[in-house]
Amino acid sequence: MVNVLLFFFAWQGLKKHPRKNFKKEHLVFAIGSGFLLLWSSLFLSYAPLDDLGRTDQEIFEQNVPVAIGGFPFIAFQYPQPPMGSDVVPQSMWPLFFLDEAFWLVIGFFMTTRLSQKIKGDRRARIIFILTSVLTTLAGLGYLMLKFD
Repeated sequence: MVNVLLFFFAWQGLKKHPRKNFKKEHLVFAIGSGFLLLWSSLFLSYAPLDDLGRTDQEIFEQNVPVAIGGFPFIAFQYPQPPMGSDVVPQSMWPLFFLDEAFWLVIGFFMTTRLSQKIKGDRRARIIFILTSVLTTLAGLGYLMLKFD
C-alpha cells in the first residue's frame, strides 16, 4: 500500500513540476530499488537472540523476543514463533519507515549510476516494477509469518 501511494504521489509531483535532469522513468527505478533493498535487508538481517538458558515456557511467559531484524535500524523484535499476536505492534513501525527512508535515499543514488539505456527501456521498467511489487508482497507475507 505504501509503495502504491509513494509511486502515485511522486508521479503526480513530477507531472506538475517536471525537472530537466530527473525523468519519470528514473523515479520508477529509484523507488523500486529502494524497496528491493529494504526488503532484502529485512530478510537478510534476521538474527536470533541468545535465550540465556531459558526454556520455551519461560520465553513465552516473559514475552521475550527470540530474534531481531532490520538494517540499519533494528525495526522488529520477533516473538516466539507460535505465540505471536498476528499483528506487528505499532511501536515497531516507525523504525521500519526510517529504514525505508534510508533505503529510498540509497535507491535514488543507485539510480543516478544506471545507464540511460536501461532507464529508457520500457521492458526493463515493467520488469523492475513487477519485481519490486512481488518483493514487497513477499516481505509482507514474511512479516505475517514472523508475527503469527
